[in-house]
Amino acid sequence: MFVKVHKATKTPAADNKGSCLTLAQYLEKENAGKEPGDKMAFFNHRYDNVARSTAVAQIDNNHKNLSKSDNKFFMVSINPSHHEMQHLIKVTTGREGITEFTQLTRKEQEKVFVEMRNYTRKVMDVYAQNFDRPNVRDGGDLVYFAKIETMRKWHPWDREVRNGQAKAGELKQGLNVHVHVCVSRNDVTQTTKLSPESRSRGGKQQLNGKAVQQGFNHEAFKEKSGAAFRSTYNYKGYEKEQYSRRSGKSSQGGAGTLLSRSMPNASSVTGKAKQKIKDVVLQGQFKTETKIVKNIATAAAIVVNPAAAVNIAKKKLLSILKGVASSGNEI
Repeated sequence: MFVKVHKATKTPAADNKGSCLTLAQYLEKENAGKEPGDKMAFFNHRYDNVARSTAVAQIDNNHKNLSKSDNKFFMVSINPSHHEMQHLIKVTTGREGITEFTQLTRKEQEKVFVEMRNYTRKVMDVYAQNFDRPNVRDGGDLVYFAKIETMRKWHPWDREVRNGQAKAGELKQGLNVHVHVCVSRNDVTQTTKLSPESRSRGGKQQLNGKAVQQGFNHEAFKEKSGAAFRSTYNYKGYEKEQYSRRSGKSSQGGAGTLLSRSMPNASSVTGKAKQKIKDVVLQGQFKTETKIVKNIATAAAIVVNPAAAVNIAKKKLLSILKGVASSGNEI
């Protein structure tokens, strides 16, 4: 399960300091061309069907004590993996082996939507509790609206598009059900500001004479949201689907490259260093062990932590050499 609070500049509104109407309009894209009875409605913590005008007004009017420069709302996305969706479909409909959402009947789809709404409310409970405020105990103390979507499209920046395996704008295959949430900066009483952009560093501050957590712990939010899905639906899952505090993301892809597995703290390596080491490691440019160590030392010279990088690179490359030597091949 991958749950994320998006930066204001990364949302369809691009600026969360005004009305949330642009975001709400964007979230209705799957309703285009559908009959009224077939359209997916917005929902919130209490109601399954909320009109767009009502949803927008509730957020836009919940701005007491917020300045013009304050973000008025934030967007949260809830993204189950393909296997998690297959499990949820099995739990709700009894159907196994479903690979596309369109394989379900209308009634079966609605059963899945019911549980997606229920799970979204659990995630927003976690979101509220993560601020550690005495008057914000669960999602009922928040002002938000949410929308379920069933499709995803390829983007120009996706790896598969850049590699020529897919075309931008085409629909992605598989189970792509996900949820977008628009949540107000203020709590429902408009007395407490709740900003997930204020990151928690484990400290405490005094609020009305009580010690409360400073900021929003994104790692705890992601971990607890995933745990809520597993416990609610008895999902055992895959280790790679669980949020990793160490990696900072929920990995649902395959294994990484040799470079990413071998180098510690890859974010400390410049793009030039990454490319140099890839060339050295992956393209067999060595003739002797001496040249290997010399070249990798040169490549690591522009790494922020050269000593650690060189030592690890040497060990990795020497192990490669031993393997080649034992096989009788030449480098």
